[in-house]
Amino acid sequence: MVPQRQDFSSIPCSHGGRALAVEGTEEVENADANSKYQDKAKGQRSRNFIRLGGLGEKKRRRGRRERAAAAAEKEEEEGIRRKRVRIRKEEEKKKRRGRRKRCVGGGDGKEKKKKKRMQLVLLLHLCFLQMKQRSSSKLGKKKIIEEEEEGKRGEKGEEKGVLRPSPSARGGCVRAAAYCSTSVSCRGNRGGAVNWGRDGKKRRRVEEEDKKKERKELQRAVAAAAGKRRGKEEKKGLQVEEKKKRRRGRKEGGCSQKRRRRKEGKERKKKNRGRRLRHVLLHLCFLQRKQRRCSELGKRKEEEKKRKEEEEGKEEKGVAVAVATTVASAVGKEEEGRRSGRKRKRKERRKEEGGSTSVFLQRKQRRCCEMGKRREEEEKRKKRKEERRRGRENKRREREERAAAMAAAPGKEKGGVKKRK
Repeated sequence: MVPQRQDFSSIPCSHGGRALAVEGTEEVENADANSKYQDKAKGQRSRNFIRLGGLGEKKRRRGRRERAAAAAEKEEEEGIRRKRVRIRKEEEKKKRRGRRKRCVGGGDGKEKKKKKRMQLVLLLHLCFLQMKQRSSSKLGKKKIIEEEEEGKRGEKGEEKGVLRPSPSARGGCVRAAAYCSTSVSCRGNRGGAVNWGRDGKKRRRVEEEDKKKERKELQRAVAAAAGKRRGKEEKKGLQVEEKKKRRRGRKEGGCSQKRRRRKEGKERKKKNRGRRLRHVLLHLCFLQRKQRRCSELGKRKEEEKKRKEEEEGKEEKGVAVAVATTVASAVGKEEEGRRSGRKRKRKERRKEEGGSTSVFLQRKQRRCCEMGKRREEEEKRKKRKEERRRGRENKRREREERAAAMAAAPGKEKGGVKKRK
């Protein structure tokens, strides 16, 4: 039950104030209120406490404490269990790592990262070496070109200075090295061939050969220097790689041999697989050829069978028609013997006029004959087509065989004996 609001505002206090009432538990604000009303308020308070369950609250609190303690114990147990599980998992991981290290020489993520890093470093180093090589080769080419140009210039200078014929040999003009256009002695030689003399020509040839030799030696020296530089750079790269391999070998131990064997085994398997595939393909080609031949033979046999069946069917139809006509005539005769009077006369009249039965048989016979003719024509047409196709195939095969023979022996036709006219 909810406590009702009590109005104490009308109650006078000793000091002339008013008493205040609060919902649920009533608190008197003025200390000098009437004792009578104070007792009432106390009684109300005690009643409210009992109503709200004074002793039940203690029990509830105790229950809460017990529950909290049980929950804490459970949590502790759960924590201990989780710890044990974690420890077990870590131990299993360590065991696995140990196995990997024993078998493969360590396959952790860190080592993989290290390997990748090393590979990247090697690639960068190789790129740097290639760039260096290119630049050195370009420099070498430039040097060779410059040396050749210098040699040419030197040759020109020598020609101007040393290999020029003496002025007395040219005709007496004792001016500078160039020809004199004005002097009378040079006019005869202007624009003509220079008279070097026998010794001058020999000297010139020897000097030219010496220059060529010097140029070749220079080129060889430049190429050798470039090669040495390249070799040193390559050796450096190889040494670095070998050192890394040795380190890896020390780390890996005996597992490197196993890995090599595995690699070799894989390569062998690949080769064997390729060989097997080739054999299978050849066998398939052979089977396909065989199948084609068998299918052609089967087609021919089927065509022959069909032809025979059709011929037999025609013969049977002809026989059946003849039998039917004979039977019909015999039956008619019997009926004629049996019947008498009006029916017989009607039958005779119909026969004379061309009765329904005879007309039907005639039509049937005509149809059979037409169908037989059509079939014969179709068969003839098919035969002709087949013969043409076979002829074309034979010609094509002959052509191919001839071409293959020509390709196999190209020199036979030229060197062979000529045919007689």
